[in-house]
Amino acid sequence: MIQNISSVHNCPFCAEFHGWTDGNLFAEYSGGPSPSRILCSSDELVVVPSLGPLVLGHLLVCTRRHFLSFGEAVAHRQAASKIELCVEEVTRWLFRNTGFPVIVFEHGSALGGNPSGACNEHAHLHLVPIPNSVGDWLQLAENGWSRLKSYEELGEWAKLRTSYLYYEDVEGRRWGRTAWPGVPSQYFRQELAAALGFPERGDWRASRDIEPLERMLAINHADPLII
Repeated sequence: MIQNISSVHNCPFCAEFHGWTDGNLFAEYSGGPSPSRILCSSDELVVVPSLGPLVLGHLLVCTRRHFLSFGEAVAHRQAASKIELCVEEVTRWLFRNTGFPVIVFEHGSALGGNPSGACNEHAHLHLVPIPNSVGDWLQLAENGWSRLKSYEELGEWAKLRTSYLYYEDVEGRRWGRTAWPGVPSQYFRQELAAALGFPERGDWRASRDIEPLERMLAINHADPLII
């Protein structure tokens, strides 16, 4: 197991999911004690709205246990099929409630690997509803991306302690590549924010507005997400 105790206790996701006060980024972001932002959870996965969302409906699927990436989770026998089923269910729920198809991306960190661009090194997939008009905003064919079949392939990178970037388009096609030296922090967010026409949202820290988060909690109250 690559996980270590110090990383768990320094992790804002772990602090939030365990109810710890110290290091709880959501409590800090929302300005103090506040209701949980967890939309739904299982023994292995937790779904929350993103802080500083790119659009309404920007969610994170996180591992409950502390892993650096979903590749590492799979490498340590967290079932890829459960992750895939969760992503499929959240995608359907988002489409039902926003009317937009959904993309998925991850900055997959690895112990000793190149920086992946992740701000928080706790496994989390971004699920973002976007209009089809955005198109091929990553220019996949030109930039060294390879087609993937399943999350199992991310586990192979994790076993090699190789950081990676993972992307799933609105058609469900999966792409991945190893992280290159100097990949920018929040690379996916920055590129997608620019493609959507509001580059100022490329950094999640830029906004402290909790209204989109409250709207997602209200939507979930009316139509509970189940994974």
